[in-house]
Parts: sequence; C-alpha cells; structure tokens
Amino acid sequence: MQMDDADIAASPDSPFTSSLNSARESIAFLGSLIDSIHNPIFFKDTEGIYIGCNAAFCEFLGKPKRDIIGRSVFELSSPEDASVYWNMDRELFAKGGSQIYQKRIIFKDGDYKVVRFEKAVYYHTDGSQAGIVGSIFDLTDIIRAEERLQREHQLVTTLVNMLPEMICVKDRELRYLVVNQSFAEYVGAPDPDACKGKWDGDFMPEEEWLNDAREEQALLENGRLIAREEKVQAPRSGETLWLRTMKVPLRGSGNDIVGLVIQRTDITQPKSLERKLVQLESIVNDSTSIALLIECSQNWPIAFISENVFQFGYTAMELYDGKVSFFDLIHKEDRERIRTDYESMVNDGIREMVREYRITTRSGIVRWIEDRRKLLRNPLGRITHLQGILTDITRRKLDEEKHKLMDVQLRQAQKLEAIGQLAAGIAHEINTPVQFIGDNIRFLHDVCEQIGPLMNVLSDFKSASTHAKAGPEMINRIAGAVEPMDVDFLRQEMPEAISQTTDGVRRISEIVRAMKEFSHPSAAGFSLVDINHSLENAVTVSRNEWKYVADIETDLDSSLPLVPCLATQLNQAILNILVNAAQAIGESVNKGLSNRGKIVIATRKDEASVVIRISDTGPGIPDKIRDRVFEPFFTTKDVGKGTGQGLTIAYDVVTRLHHGKLSFDSKAGEGTVFRIELPLVQPEPPIVEPPDTEPQH
Repeated sequence: MQMDDADIAASPDSPFTSSLNSARESIAFLGSLIDSIHNPIFFKDTEGIYIGCNAAFCEFLGKPKRDIIGRSVFELSSPEDASVYWNMDRELFAKGGSQIYQKRIIFKDGDYKVVRFEKAVYYHTDGSQAGIVGSIFDLTDIIRAEERLQREHQLVTTLVNMLPEMICVKDRELRYLVVNQSFAEYVGAPDPDACKGKWDGDFMPEEEWLNDAREEQALLENGRLIAREEKVQAPRSGETLWLRTMKVPLRGSGNDIVGLVIQRTDITQPKSLERKLVQLESIVNDSTSIALLIECSQNWPIAFISENVFQFGYTAMELYDGKVSFFDLIHKEDRERIRTDYESMVNDGIREMVREYRITTRSGIVRWIEDRRKLLRNPLGRITHLQGILTDITRRKLDEEKHKLMDVQLRQAQKLEAIGQLAAGIAHEINTPVQFIGDNIRFLHDVCEQIGPLMNVLSDFKSASTHAKAGPEMINRIAGAVEPMDVDFLRQEMPEAISQTTDGVRRISEIVRAMKEFSHPSAAGFSLVDINHSLENAVTVSRNEWKYVADIETDLDSSLPLVPCLATQLNQAILNILVNAAQAIGESVNKGLSNRGKIVIATRKDEASVVIRISDTGPGIPDKIRDRVFEPFFTTKDVGKGTGQGLTIAYDVVTRLHHGKLSFDSKAGEGTVFRIELPLVQPEPPIVEPPDTEPQH
C-alpha cells in the first residue's frame, strides 16, 4: 500500500512521531524545570512581547500566565516602569550580550521591592536575534537589612560620638579602628575619620605613647583589664587633666584577642569638686553652722551631719548610729512642734522652711538655733531627705531681748518726752478755764457779800410779817439794803458767771480725761479700739501744738468698726504724726512763708482694713529726704527741737506691731498726707508688745 508523508507522520511508530514526542517531553521538562526555579524568569521576543515565563514571575506580577503571555510591558507595568524596561531592552538588543541593573519597584499599595534584572539576548539557529531571556532577583530583604544595619551603624556611631567619654578601638597593631568625636578632639584630630589607621604616635609625645604601647601590648597577651585614674597633659590643648582610663581586650568569634577597647573619662571637674568638698567640709566643721541631712522615713534617721555637732556635746558617729536621735537634742518644749513642722513639709510638699527653736546640749545648756530646712527629691520626684543648716543664734536672741527692752524704754522715754513737750500747752489749756472760773468765783463772792445785809433784812422782814409787825420802818430797811446794789447788773452777770464756770469745769474735765486715756497703759495684747475716739483724744491733748498755727477739721466715719490694736502704742503713733503736722505748719507760719494752716483728719473702712488720713497744708517734704523720713534719729528740726524718733516709732508701731501700712504723699509747697492702714483681723498669733509701765517715783 502506498503511504504519503502525512500518513508516515501520523504513524505512531514513525521516527518523526518519536522525535516530536521527545521534543514535547523535553519542552515540558524544561517548563517544569523553569517553574521550579524560585527566581522569576521571563522570555520576550524582539518586539517586547512576553512569550514565556515561570510560575515565580506570575507570582511576582500577581497575574496568571494567560494574562501575561502575548502582552507587552506597557500592558503589565506602570508607564514609568514600562518606559525604563523598553529602553533597557532596546539598549540590550543594540549591544548584544547580557545586561544587569537594579531597580526599585513601587506597587499600588505603596509597598516596594528592590530587584536585580539579569537579561541576555537569545538567538535563532541562523544567528539572528530571537528575543530576551531574563531573570529577576529580589534584593528587598537584603537591601532592607543593609539599610537597617546602616541606620543602626549610624545610630551607634552618633551615640558613641555623643558620649562625653573618649572611646577608641585598636587592632592588634595598636592602630585605630574606631574613634569617637570626644577622642578625636582629645588628640587634636579634625574628625574621627582622620584617626582611622593611625596610632598614638601620630598624636602624642614619644614618652607618653611608649608607656601606653608597652601596657597595651601586655594586655593583648594576658587579656587583663586595666583601670586607673591618671593625671595627663592633653595632646591638643596642653592642659592638665584628670582621666579615668579603662582598657578592655576585644575578643573575636574564637575568643581570641583581636584588639582592645579604650575608654577615657574626664574627671577633672569631679576631682576639683572633690577637693572643694573637702575644703568645704573643713570650713563647715570649723564654723558654728551645722550641716544636716535627715531621711524622710520612720524615726527620721540622720544620713549626714557635720563633725562640728561636737559644739553641742555630741559626736557625729553617735547620731549616725542612732544612739542619739536628732530630736533628743531639741528642747522638750519645742520637740513636738518641730516634728509636726517636718511632717508638714513632707506631707504638703513645702519646699523650704525656716524655724527657730531651742536645743539642749549634753551638759544641759539651752541654746537657740535657726534651722533652715529644704526638701530633696530623687530623679523620680519622690521626697527622700530633708537638708538643713543649723546656726547657733543664742547671742542674737539675747541681743533681741535687750533690743526689746531698750525699745520699750525708748518708747517710754519718747512718750514721756512727748508728754513733757505737751505739758506746758496742757497746763495753759487748763489754766485758761481755771482763770475765768476763779474770776467768776470771786465775782460771786463779792455778790454774796453785797446781798448779805439784804438777806438779814429779808430774814427780819419774814419774822415781822409773821407777827404782823412789818411797817414803814421795815420797808425803809429793805430799800436801804437794796439801794447799794446794781440789781440789773447782777441779774445779767450772775447766770453768765455760773455758765462760764460750768463750761470751764467741763473743759478741764475733757482735757484730764483725754490726757488720762492717752497716757494710761493698755492691757497686754490686742484689744478692740474705737479709732475715732482715739483721734479725738489726740486732737484734745495736742491742742496747744496746733491751735496757734492751724485749724483742725475732722471727717470721721461714724460706722467705723472697732479695730484690734495695741491702744497705747497706736495713740502714741497718731499723736506723733499729728504733732509733726502741726510743727511743719508752724515752721512755715513762723518763717512768714504761709498764713494759718489746716489739718484734716479723716477715717474710712477699706475692705479688710481701716484707713486714717492726716493731711496738712505745711511746706511738704523735699524729694531728697523722702527716703529718710522713717529713718531713726533723722530730723530736719533745729538742735533741741526734735529727736528724730517720732515718725520712726509711728512706722514701727503701724507696720511691725499692727501688720499695717504707713505711707505718705507730699508735694512741695502744698502739704503732706500721711495714710495709716490698720487690718481688721490680726494674724495668729499676733505680735504682743509688752505694756508700758508707769514710771516709779
């Protein structure tokens, strides 16, 4: 039977069929082999159309093979990436051979991959270019690891360079491998990189680096750590430094010593501070002030106390060991108060506190100390200790007591001086009504003598009229007794004389009462005082000081509440200011600089205080002396006319004793206004001034 070529090809036993099957098996095998390769592999023809790829490439693009084969890069990639791939392919076809390049591919979700393309041209059997075969290697993890390592290296380098310690790493040849910024500055290099590959001899004098080299060679052999404090001369600046040096062997993976790490810390300042602390401790121990540090815990144990506590008869060791508590030193009457103060500091977070209290020495002597206490906190903000400076103020306390006594005596003396200055005026004020009382009494005495005969006649007339014996003779006798008398004059003058006498007695009574209230010592401590009444008494007592040179006007608030005051001291302060105003006007009047002046006294309530204003039309206070007005013993009066204590005492009484304010406003040629502010509530406990005592006769 005749067979054509098609029949031969279709025959399963023909050589062609066998070769075709073998080729198909080889292609299938190659396809399976390519698919088993982990890296993406693709094939393109000369027009850039994908004609084949493996499973990894499909996974890389995220597309099935049917959506890849027969398409170009412009259909599968972004325009930017496709343009790059096309240009690279054209370049590869033009040059032939192979091509390797790296590219960062950014996906739609923002993620990216860094890949390396390895491409080559493949050819037809006739030698013409058939297309491009390429493979893709994902370098993302490697690149990211490298970037991470680079960041970590940069971070470590930055941290090391930020360290104040001088750090370097040397190899076995003692050449620098790593140097930080502090070390570079120490040896005088411009930057750490300038030190790499060099050694100490490039920066240090021979006598220094030779000793270090011998020591470091020994360390490389025996591996023994070196640590010490040393005094050196800095290579760059030449200044003398104290360094804490540590040299440690650097070991490799096999535990062999491959180099060494050197750390140098500049301790020049701590050394200096250490010396200063020693000096300070010596100074503290030689002083009378005791430094103290107490733990804020149960029983308040002492963490530190300076050695000079021996001045109280105790040793620092006794207090350290707890054999003696610090509170054992405090006087028993002050102990609980101070313990409460310390607890308040800790509980309320009071940063600083100053207290004065007594302690009892081992020998039983009582001393006064000033305790300046301060809270200390740890880095977390927790209160840990109380730091204190204890200063013996016994002498100051004694001086204060003496000063108080002298102050009372001076106040009494000034008061007596004021009374003495006012005595003549008060005597004159009393003498005037006494004179017209005396004149009126003498007038009434004369009148009584004149009406005596008339009274006798009238008595006889009464008896005669009773017995019906009155006649012309009796009438003549009455007329004779009345005739010498000026009846109309007596009728007019007698009531006036009696009225004047009554007024004079009232005036004397007012002066005596005011003087008594002014000078009578008040009870110890504060009492509620009628300020308006006190001002009226001061006006009465000082009348002779102002009546010839000024008029006084008062504008007193009748609704003024009672004010807690030390009555005697406040009276003295008001009188001092009032007399000062009168004398200022008097000087101006006496010098012919002004006519009769005016003093205005006013009171008002101002929120939490009562305000007293005493204004005058005197010459005013010159600018150059206004800062000295309240200065002790300062006066502008002539010698013998003032002690310079009046306004000083007034200022002390108002500000210190009454916690008030005393101020003034003055204009040259117009006058001065003094303003006294007294609080309606005194702080607790109030400052109690000992009462003035009556002079002993």
